[in-house]
Amino acid sequence: MQKLKLKNEKGFLGPIGDDLPSLIPLIFALMIFFASFSFTFNIFDKRNEYFENSLTVLKISSTLGNAAGSYISSIDEFDQLCQTLNVKRVRYWAFLAKLDADIDIEEIDDMLFEHSLTNDFYICKNTDDRPTYLTRNISVRLVPVAVEISDDDTFYVQPVLLVVIAWPF
Repeated sequence: MQKLKLKNEKGFLGPIGDDLPSLIPLIFALMIFFASFSFTFNIFDKRNEYFENSLTVLKISSTLGNAAGSYISSIDEFDQLCQTLNVKRVRYWAFLAKLDADIDIEEIDDMLFEHSLTNDFYICKNTDDRPTYLTRNISVRLVPVAVEISDDDTFYVQPVLLVVIAWPF
């Protein structure tokens, strides 16, 4: 006996074929979920990177400024403190600046505090690259410190700013 096909009867496509219309929205929903999850994770990762850079700036300023009790007695002491830094995740410049200096990262040379005897500058850095306004995620910290200036016949202590500028590689 032959089976007669009715007009309204649809053919059997198989287990996946019958469920295909319900699988399309499910796959689309999973794509939206994973896209939003990766977008959120990227934002979290960027904020976490900025937070870690800020902690690194705090570590640098604490080592250079507060390790000496906010009092730097000589450029040699500053250099020794600079040698103790072990920072590899960020680029940084740390230097002493005059109190009346305008903090402008484009003009670092105008801000540097010069040692009176040797014409050396109090500067500590791990790169020769300079930050610019286009550099992303720049962290800047200003710490007031005192530096001892002594010549053959004079001795005085001058308040200055320890400027720490850091940015990611």
